[in-house]
Amino acid sequence: GNLNNGMGEVAKVEIGQTVGEILSKTNISYESSEKIYIGMGAMESHDASLNTKISLEDNFIAFGEAAIFNDDEKCKGCGGCTRKCPMGVDVHEIIKAIDSGNAEDLKRYSIDNCIMCGTCSYFCRASKNTMRIIQSVG
Repeated sequence: GNLNNGMGEVAKVEIGQTVGEILSKTNISYESSEKIYIGMGAMESHDASLNTKISLEDNFIAFGEAAIFNDDEKCKGCGGCTRKCPMGVDVHEIIKAIDSGNAEDLKRYSIDNCIMCGTCSYFCRASKNTMRIIQSVG
């Protein structure tokens, strides 16, 4: 979908089609100044172009600006990431443990339940990419 106006569209596409070919079959308007992202969801996307071909791993195309993360920022302890986690991972406890250099036994915070959906990163008030941090130690 187009991130600038919040509109989206679901389309059945063929592997090997280009982003441009897919866009030509939708009602979504794309401005040439916008960056294109493609991948397995918002948190697992990468830069693309109109000529990028759809692969088996792609289920998401978006336009706009990418989120800017600041992993050096300390966890604010708000718990928003944990409350929004669909798998019950104690994300903020994991991040606080990593920030304090005490990341020995993260299994007690249900780290193994993480499905890398990126919800925690989206809701992080400290602007940390918590999903990538958890992925790096998990």
